[in-house]
Amino acid sequence: MASHPRQLRVKARADLEVVRQTHGGLSYYVLKDPVSLRYFRMGQTEYEIFRRLDGKTTFPQIREELGRTSETAEMTLEEIAGFVGRLRQSNLIDYVGSGEDETLYRRAKAKRRAKIKGWLENYVFINFSLVDPDRFFTWLLPYVRFFWTRGFLIAWFLTFCLAVWLAIGHRGELNWGLDRILAPKNLLYLWVAIIIVKTLHEFAHGMTCKYFGGEVHEMGLLLLVFTPCFYCNVSNAWIFMEKSKRLWVSASGIFFEVFIAQLALFGWLLAPPGVLNSIFYNLMTVASVSTILFNANPLLRYDGYYILADFLEMPNLRLNSTMYMAYLAKRYLLRMKVKRDESIPVRERIVFVIYGFCSFWYRIIIVIGIVVIVASRFLVIGVALAILEAWILLFRPVVRTFKYVYFSPETAEVRTKSIAYGCGAAVVLIVVLGLWRAPHSITATCVVEPIDMKVIRAKTPGFVSKVHAHEAERVAANADLLTLENEDLSLQLIKLEKDLILREREIILYRGQGDAAMVKLSERARQQALRDLDWVRQQIAELRIVSPITGTVLTPHLEGLEQSYVGRGQEVCRVGDMTTAAIRIEVHENEITDVEV
Repeated sequence: MASHPRQLRVKARADLEVVRQTHGGLSYYVLKDPVSLRYFRMGQTEYEIFRRLDGKTTFPQIREELGRTSETAEMTLEEIAGFVGRLRQSNLIDYVGSGEDETLYRRAKAKRRAKIKGWLENYVFINFSLVDPDRFFTWLLPYVRFFWTRGFLIAWFLTFCLAVWLAIGHRGELNWGLDRILAPKNLLYLWVAIIIVKTLHEFAHGMTCKYFGGEVHEMGLLLLVFTPCFYCNVSNAWIFMEKSKRLWVSASGIFFEVFIAQLALFGWLLAPPGVLNSIFYNLMTVASVSTILFNANPLLRYDGYYILADFLEMPNLRLNSTMYMAYLAKRYLLRMKVKRDESIPVRERIVFVIYGFCSFWYRIIIVIGIVVIVASRFLVIGVALAILEAWILLFRPVVRTFKYVYFSPETAEVRTKSIAYGCGAAVVLIVVLGLWRAPHSITATCVVEPIDMKVIRAKTPGFVSKVHAHEAERVAANADLLTLENEDLSLQLIKLEKDLILREREIILYRGQGDAAMVKLSERARQQALRDLDWVRQQIAELRIVSPITGTVLTPHLEGLEQSYVGRGQEVCRVGDMTTAAIRIEVHENEITDVEV
């Protein structure tokens, strides 16, 4: 039988390491478990309780000693027992007595269930611990120490400015490639890019932590949206006294990803079309877009979140924000008599509200965006993700709220009002959804065509020797588009010019001899040579392909025709006047009534 909380004696583990930190003028303590390599943070009052857990002092004695300390808040026996229970769940203390084996077994079993549940709920981020990389990082550090020098920071900033300038100049080509990033033939390149970028990202975290004197004892396999990568556990950075070092460890992954994006942009611009060019483009996209939407964004619990929490000196920002939003809901929506925590400064309350509201809606927007993008390419997977996320983000919170409102003892006094408010809100929601005609969109393929468009064909066959225009370039009427070469015509021209000279000499010769018949025959031959020469010269002139109108070149990858053979009548280019264009859309007859023009 378990002992009464008043008589329990517990002892804090002697092997724990404790580091004191200051945030916003308040003292916090970070505990390092050298066995599990986990870290725990607690405030001044909690630490005063923790350091008195010597195996001899009981809970009433601890409460009495706390009452004599002006630096700590007053706590009840139940609150002390609850805090000690949380320490026990984290394996930070030992009870003095027996009967712990069964408790440890139940705790381990519950931890396994919670881990499996966490995998299912956070399927985009599943990790498996593999090795201890600390010795490897110690060996590697002298060879990569230049990454943390002032010279590298200056070089990083200069390449960043150059990359931004180049990206703005080539924004049309960059946007054109984004439309094809999830094309089936590009998925392999995208997968390879994610593996490379995310692995280097985690190495940046680990090496930065090592550079500032920390330890990195865990590296493993991370399944990021089912794509294998590495991850590094750099929680040892929590014990750094300087806030700047903690910020650098959190930001190093983002910092290095942006550097990868810069180099990939240069490679993409220099590499010819092909496999290497596609890999560079995917590296650039993953290292830039994912950094902006996920890693650097503080509204999701990635690097940006920890940077913001450390910068504001507000540990557990997301948890505290969620708890404060729950308090507001209880007090102002359910009208419960909830005591306000006066220890929370006004500044932190404002941050909690803003962060809680923004992070909740941003996560929903991101999830909907991912589901829509995936479903547009892979319908079955998209539907499965939509069902899973609908349960995690919508149905499960509704079920939990329902159970709390209608069954929790805390809501007994306001249950009748809550039922009335809930039913009224449900009726209003049903009426609004029934009367509101939601915008309905139809996805269809469209083609934008200029009303005045000319299809240009080769009138004379030949090999393309030079390309003068490119896609989307505006050209004037009679401007050169392509130049062809035809060696047969060149040889015919030389031969006909010689024949013409020969016929003219024959005419002069026969006239001198007074042979009228031969003069007449030579004159006919000369006229035929002139006609043949004019025809060949016309054919050669048509090797210069020009634009018949002023307009925009519409043919993509025109430069790919260089050195290729073009036959007579073959289409080589299209030029259109884009000032007046028509959009042609193919819509199924069952959906035509939903289209408004």
